[in-house]
Amino acid sequence: MKWIVLEDHATKNTFIAVIGVPDSRKLVCEKEPCSYFLNKEEAMKRARQLKHNLNVNQIKVIVPEL
Repeated sequence: MKWIVLEDHATKNTFIAVIGVPDSRKLVCEKEPCSYFLNKEEAMKRARQLKHNLNVNQIKVIVPEL
């Protein structure tokens, strides 16, 4: 499982997206600025940093159906 944190600073999103998907699955959002993590804990740590730095209200964890 890979965990993706979207880091598109250009858009003024109201949340930080953390997406968990199987390693073999490719998402369209991976073409945007993002970072990859091997576990949810590390991804959430990065999302909390972004939330603080960008003054965003919330973090959304998304795990699409397989």
